[in-house]
Order: sequence, then structure tokens, then C-alpha cells
Amino acid sequence: MSIIEEKINKSTGLLKISVKIKDYKDKVAESIKGYRKKVSLPGFRSGMVPVSLIKKKYGLSIKIDEINKLLSEKVNKYLKENNPSIMGYPLPKKTDIDWGKEDDYVFEYELGYTPEFKITLPKKDEVISYSIKPDDKQVKDAVENLRKQHGENTFPNDIKINDILYININEIQRDGESKKLLSHSSSLLVDDLLVSGLKNKLLKLKKDDELKVNIKEVFTNQSELSSFLNIKKEEIEKINDEFVFKIDSIKRVSPAKLNEDFFKKSFPEEKIKNQKEFNESIEKKFSEMYEKQSENKYFNDVVDLVIDSSKIDLPDDFLKRWIVANSEGKKNIDEVEKEYTHYQKSFCWELIKDKVINEQKIDLNEETIFSKAKEIFKLQLLQYGMKKDDIELESMTK
Repeated sequence: MSIIEEKINKSTGLLKISVKIKDYKDKVAESIKGYRKKVSLPGFRSGMVPVSLIKKKYGLSIKIDEINKLLSEKVNKYLKENNPSIMGYPLPKKTDIDWGKEDDYVFEYELGYTPEFKITLPKKDEVISYSIKPDDKQVKDAVENLRKQHGENTFPNDIKINDILYININEIQRDGESKKLLSHSSSLLVDDLLVSGLKNKLLKLKKDDELKVNIKEVFTNQSELSSFLNIKKEEIEKINDEFVFKIDSIKRVSPAKLNEDFFKKSFPEEKIKNQKEFNESIEKKFSEMYEKQSENKYFNDVVDLVIDSSKIDLPDDFLKRWIVANSEGKKNIDEVEKEYTHYQKSFCWELIKDKVINEQKIDLNEETIFSKAKEIFKLQLLQYGMKKDDIELESMTK
């Protein structure tokens, strides 16, 4: 059994593996004997099926399995010992093989070579780093949202703008109709997103009042309507247009007062004494969030520029076939062709990173990686308003 590497051009090559009869014959015979011990066939006791029958029934598949094992071992050994600079892994080349013949075989594997290139870095001021400041409206809206979040809930009888209505919804029966009618409880926010006619009618109602509505005029968006009624989208066409809303209860949130108690509830880790300091703290948090987004934007712009400037000549045809083979049947070549620019960028960036790591002799230890992961995790949690102490953060990061 021999293996030869042939370079077709600077981008692609072939691994040619010659498999002789003597390489696989004994292994196939041994495997057939082992198969005999565990196979059961009608008319024979377990382990007593004649070898000739096993060979006739399973011999071909056993032979293919054993040769594939030999090929896998030979390819892996070659890659380990010779370490060719390739992308992905060797791709079996489709050839017509007469497996039924006791013969010598030659198998070919396609190789895609890692391209040689020089990293071209951006010139000074070639990539812009943005500094973003929150505007007054953002700070004002954030203050109002926090006031509502920590505000007091009351349940009045009248309805005002921004109240939450808890309503019982009942479908109205059409004349001569005998189907089961829909009845459901839901909630509705009285705000400017409502149809103006409905909003004006609701503002005149009180607790326990009823209102007849055309549900499909109120909710023109099918996703919103199906969510409101708790039904599937495909069921919408079956429901009647007319419904009755009964106001079961009304919830009103009275915004918290701007005092030290509110400041402490909003930011318990800070000592804020007045509204000016409170606004400054919100502004700072926005700035920190924008700074991270700006860093990400800057990083992505640098990556794009370095990839474009470095002129990396990938073995594209090989890689497209490799992606298809690696997808386990989930993608075909046409789909990969459409998406290939994204794959191309990813391949180029991986090559650039590997080159930087090797040339700069970068060796990251576990402590450094963990510390960075913890930092990223902390920022992600803060974006959702979740603050964890160091012990919790340490545990979650692990």
C-alpha cells in the first residue's frame, strides 16, 4: 500500500493511494469470520452460519468497510507525518470502482493548498473609529422607562392613555351559525399604536363596560392578531370579524418620584443624590454601550480592509465542494455558490489569524482566555440589565 502526493497547481493537488489485494484480503477474511460469530440466519444456529453464505450475503459490504478503514488510517498517518499545508481535509474523488473484482485499486483524494500571502495592514486614519454620545431624548426616555419600571401600580375604574386593559374577548355569532365561538382573555395597552378610532372609544369606557369591535380592522397584522387571540395564523380566516371586548380590570402605572429611594432602586451599586447625577449615570451607561458597539464596528471594518488588501487566493472550487461534502447532505453546490462570499470571508480571516499567531508566536494560556470570556459575558448580561457579583459571574463563565 503506497501513497503519493501530486501537485496539480499552486492551489490544488491529489493524494493517490494504491491498495493491493494483499493489503486487504486477510483483513476481509478475518472480518468475515468475526461476522459469522454474531450473525443469525433462518435455518442456522447462532455462530454456525457457513462462511461461504456469510461471504455471499455480506462479503462485498465487509470488503468496502475494510478498505475504507485502511484508506482512513493511511491518509491520517500521511497528514500527521508530512503535515502538508492544506485547507479542510482531503476530499475523496469520485471514481467508478468495480468492488466485486478481487483487484488492486487506486484511490484519489483532492487537496486544497493553503495560499501564500502577505498581510497588508491599514494605513494611519484609513479606518474610522466612531465616538458616539447619547442625545438628550435618549436619556429622558431612559429616565421615564425606569420611573415606570419602579412605579406604583393602581387599578382605577376609568381609562387613560398608557393604561393596560385586561379584557375578556368573545366572538359574536353570525345569523344561522352553529360553530363553537372563540372566548379568550388578553391584555391591551392604550397607546398611540392603537387604531385611533378604537383608542378614542376605549378612553370613554370604564371597568366592566363592553365594546363591540371588528377584530380584523383593529389588528391588520396577522402575527399580532394570532398572538392577541392565542390562535394559529392559519385559524384567522375561520374566525368572525365581530367581537365583544369586556373590560375586566384596568392597570395604571404611576411613575416613581425622582428621589434617592428611586435612584437606589434603579442603580443600587451607585450613590446618587440628585437628578443631575442620575442623568449623568444613565448617560455614562449609554456611552459605555456605544463604546463597545463602536469597537465592534471598528474591528469589523479593519477585518474587511485587511482581507481585501491582503489578496488571498483561495482554492475556491475545492472549498465549494468541501463545504458540500462537510454539510452531510444539507447543502448542494448551487446553495453554496450563492452563499460563498460569506464562506470566503470566514476562510480568509481564519488564515490571517493563524498567520498572525504563528508569526508573532502568540500563546494564550487558560487564565487569559477565561478572563476575556468573563469580561465578554459580563457586558452581555449588563445589556439585559442583569448584574451579577463576581462569584456568580465566575461560576456562570465556567
